[in-house]
Amino acid sequence: MDLIPRMLIVDPMKRITIREIRDHPWFQNRLPLYLAVPPPNTAQQAKMEIDEDTLQDVANLGYDKDHVCESLCNRL
Repeated sequence: MDLIPRMLIVDPMKRITIREIRDHPWFQNRLPLYLAVPPPNTAQQAKMEIDEDTLQDVANLGYDKDHVCESLCNRL
Protein backbone atom coordinates (compact mmCIF):
# COMPACT_ATOMS: atom_id res chain seq x y z
CA MET A 1 0.00 0.00 0.00
CA ASP A 2 1.22 3.46 -0.85
CA LEU A 3 -1.15 5.55 1.25
CA ILE A 4 1.05 6.26 4.28
CA PRO A 5 4.19 7.13 2.29
CA ARG A 6 2.15 9.50 0.11
CA MET A 7 0.73 11.19 3.23
CA LEU A 8 4.22 11.69 4.66
CA ILE A 9 5.67 13.53 1.67
CA VAL A 10 7.08 16.81 2.97
CA ASP A 11 6.39 18.90 -0.13
CA PRO A 12 2.70 19.91 0.10
CA MET A 13 2.46 20.24 -3.69
CA LYS A 14 3.43 16.57 -4.09
CA ARG A 15 1.61 15.25 -1.01
CA ILE A 16 -1.66 13.34 -1.42
CA THR A 17 -4.76 15.48 -0.92
CA ILE A 18 -7.61 14.83 1.52
CA ARG A 19 -9.86 13.98 -1.44
CA GLU A 20 -7.30 11.46 -2.74
CA ILE A 21 -6.97 9.95 0.74
CA ARG A 22 -10.74 9.50 1.00
CA ASP A 23 -10.82 7.94 -2.48
CA HIS A 24 -7.93 5.55 -1.78
CA PRO A 25 -9.05 1.87 -1.70
CA TRP A 26 -7.56 1.26 1.75
CA PHE A 27 -9.47 4.18 3.21
CA GLN A 28 -12.70 3.28 1.41
CA ASN A 29 -12.64 -0.29 2.73
CA ARG A 30 -12.00 0.74 6.33
CA LEU A 31 -13.83 4.06 6.63
CA PRO A 32 -15.93 4.23 9.81
CA LEU A 33 -19.49 5.36 9.14
CA TYR A 34 -19.08 8.47 11.29
CA LEU A 35 -16.33 9.68 8.94
CA ALA A 36 -18.30 9.11 5.75
CA VAL A 37 -19.09 12.17 3.68
CA PRO A 38 -22.70 13.13 4.44
CA PRO A 39 -25.19 13.23 1.58
CA PRO A 40 -25.61 16.68 -0.02
CA ASN A 41 -28.90 17.45 1.72
CA THR A 42 -27.52 16.77 5.22
CA ALA A 43 -26.45 20.39 5.75
CA GLN A 44 -29.93 21.64 4.89
CA GLN A 45 -31.50 18.97 7.10
CA ALA A 46 -29.18 19.90 9.99
CA LYS A 47 -30.19 23.54 9.65
CA MET A 48 -33.85 22.57 9.99
CA GLU A 49 -33.12 20.49 13.10
CA ILE A 50 -31.36 23.23 15.09
CA ASP A 51 -33.34 23.93 18.24
CA GLU A 52 -34.34 27.60 18.17
CA ASP A 53 -34.39 27.94 21.97
CA THR A 54 -30.86 26.57 22.23
CA LEU A 55 -29.75 28.82 19.38
CA GLN A 56 -31.19 31.82 21.22
CA ASP A 57 -29.39 30.77 24.42
CA VAL A 58 -26.10 30.61 22.51
CA ALA A 59 -26.83 34.02 20.93
CA ASN A 60 -27.46 35.43 24.42
CA LEU A 61 -23.92 34.36 25.29
CA GLY A 62 -22.64 36.67 22.55
CA TYR A 63 -22.34 34.34 19.57
CA ASP A 64 -23.68 35.26 16.14
CA LYS A 65 -26.69 33.07 15.25
CA ASP A 66 -25.73 32.78 11.58
CA HIS A 67 -22.18 31.77 12.47
CA VAL A 68 -23.43 29.14 14.93
CA CYS A 69 -25.86 27.72 12.34
CA GLU A 70 -23.16 27.61 9.69
CA SER A 71 -20.71 25.94 12.07
CA LEU A 72 -23.26 23.33 13.08
CA CYS A 73 -24.22 22.61 9.49
CA ASN A 74 -20.55 22.25 8.53
CA ARG A 75 -19.75 20.24 11.66
CA LEU A 76 -17.07 22.71 12.76
